[in-house]
Amino acid sequence: MPLTLAIIKALLFTASGQLFALPLLAVSEIARAEGSDIVFLDGVENYRLRDRFISLVRPGFVLSFERRRGGSGMSLRAEARAKFFVIVLAAGDKRYGVVADELIGEKELVIKPLDTHWVQNDALAGASVLGDGRVVLIMDAEMVFRKAVKYERGKVVQREAYAV
Repeated sequence: MPLTLAIIKALLFTASGQLFALPLLAVSEIARAEGSDIVFLDGVENYRLRDRFISLVRPGFVLSFERRRGGSGMSLRAEARAKFFVIVLAAGDKRYGVVADELIGEKELVIKPLDTHWVQNDALAGASVLGDGRVVLIMDAEMVFRKAVKYERGKVVQREAYAV
């Protein structure tokens, strides 16, 4: 039994069929959206939140649970009508939105470190086991943003390489 345990208040949600948690301290607000609300700026998904655009992060893509857009088997028309949640996070002076399929609720979680040999992903702060036995992955808000920026830049570089 470890001598110290970290307990955080977190928002639980699902994305790409996986259960995730984000620290409540990083969450500034939650918006309801649909696929037709997404705007692509420089090839990056954005959502208009009041008077400004915020970049969207899809945990399934950033953490490699999903490989490509449209992998859900839905048609483009169905994706445009699909409803989802945008969890708006503040990481430093940046604001961005994490796309969630479903909100589960708030919960206090005991953070258990992930074995670095098993999971090589610095966007995950750890994991927790819920009372019903489900495992929830706890995301590091700032590192998720950094990985998302790196992922989007990689897509832009690939598009430019194909254009040449």
